Amino acid sequence: MLATTPPDGPSAPTAANAPAGLRFVLATPSVPQLFLGSLTGRLPTAAAPLAIVLCTVASGGNYGQAGTFAALYGLAATLGQPLLGRLVDRNGQRGPMLSAALISTTGLAAFPVAVHANALAGSLAAAVGGLATPPLESALRSLLPRVVPAHALPSAFALDVVTQSAMFAAGPLLVTAVTGYLTPAAALATAAVLGLAGTWAMIRTPPSRNWHPAPHPSDWLGPLRSPAIRGLTAVLALVGIAIGAQSVAGAAWAEKSHHPATAGLLLAAFSVGSCAGGLAYSRHTWHCSAAERVQRLLAGFLLAWLPLTLSPDNTAAMVTFAVLPGLLLSPILSTVFTSLPPLVEPAVLTEANGWMIAAVGAGSAIGTATAGALADHHSPAALYLTAATAASLAAAYAALRNPIPSDRADARTSRPHRP
Repeated sequence: MLATTPPDGPSAPTAANAPAGLRFVLATPSVPQLFLGSLTGRLPTAAAPLAIVLCTVASGGNYGQAGTFAALYGLAATLGQPLLGRLVDRNGQRGPMLSAALISTTGLAAFPVAVHANALAGSLAAAVGGLATPPLESALRSLLPRVVPAHALPSAFALDVVTQSAMFAAGPLLVTAVTGYLTPAAALATAAVLGLAGTWAMIRTPPSRNWHPAPHPSDWLGPLRSPAIRGLTAVLALVGIAIGAQSVAGAAWAEKSHHPATAGLLLAAFSVGSCAGGLAYSRHTWHCSAAERVQRLLAGFLLAWLPLTLSPDNTAAMVTFAVLPGLLLSPILSTVFTSLPPLVEPAVLTEANGWMIAAVGAGSAIGTATAGALADHHSPAALYLTAATAASLAAAYAALRNPIPSDRADARTSRPHRP
């Protein structure tokens, strides 16, 4: 049965509800298989954008076209997550996710041929490959409350965020390695097939096989009917804007400092910070509610961007500063996803997770576009200030609106109503 522990929990954790470590989580039956299948299935999300760019250039296209195809894939994947999450909530995990994986694999495998034919065919293949991306992340986060004890959920969600950060680092490396030995088309096909294999592995696990849809509300808004879900979506969209802006800001700083290679180093430092923050979060015992926790973490997220707005002409300092906001990212995401199950009906939990993921993705795209538009006429410091501004709005919203209800009664009343 789905965990119904309030998102805040008691003010002082006891031995029964203190956070369990990652070792405890990984020792839980079926959890390693769930994580392995889900992360392998999500590999195309990390690998496909670079592979799409390389395939486009190899077929004679320019980088402008390549970027458009990659952005189309990413945008379609973002939009598809809550929609496919709703299908999973209503029909179970096996059918919708396997069907989506087959369609997405077909779209990605067809892209090299399609883009060689014409831009319209390439756009269609990229859009299909992205839109049909199976909602493995949402599905995993919907299953975790069923297989992991409530006191271990913060560690389980932290593990998911940390391993996903590692997966996003592994995806481009896979594309680079396969392209070096074969071709970009082979790299894209490899990622697509691994995604299909990971999806198949996940839906064959006992928790996924035994998951059955609950009676769902006849409400087209679904989880968005909940003020809490709308509030958390807004917070994560602002966090996503900060993430997107920093990728452009790092590249602009590297170019201005005449050290182009450091752009990747700054992004890697941010990812390392995210992994380290997630691991630390999984081992920390919090003596405050989830609402207070996310407010404190977002305040820290804001402060962590401020050193980067100085943009000193010192690579070591910038790399160190880039770690700081990453340290807060995984704890913020883990807190939000841990808080979701009590806030919505079980019948819409996968879709609710999908909206959170879509919010980060859409925010990241907005942040990248905004910083890109500013980059030609403003300094890297101004671009980092864009990220800090988004973080400040997220912190202010959480402090003023408190999107996570503070008690069980609030959580119940914020759910969508059943018919």
